[in-house]
Amino acid sequence: MIQEDNQEALLIAHNPVFYSKTKHIDVSYHFVREAVTDGHIGLEYCSSNDMIADLFTKVKPISKQQFEKLCALLNLCAKL
Repeated sequence: MIQEDNQEALLIAHNPVFYSKTKHIDVSYHFVREAVTDGHIGLEYCSSNDMIADLFTKVKPISKQQFEKLCALLNLCAKL
């Protein structure tokens, strides 16, 4: 299961119709759509507030509260 916070990406992956906004995407990148259709992977929506990967991937700093929440979701805690 792959969690995603981009609802448009989820719609494109789950619906195999042509979208004019995706015409620039190379055919070789449509493997995600095929993997979803074949049942090899699953995609589910995850709110941006609960996206654990943001702890490691955000260029802009996240708030202290968000940092602590994401650390808790990973079962990490600061040792003082």
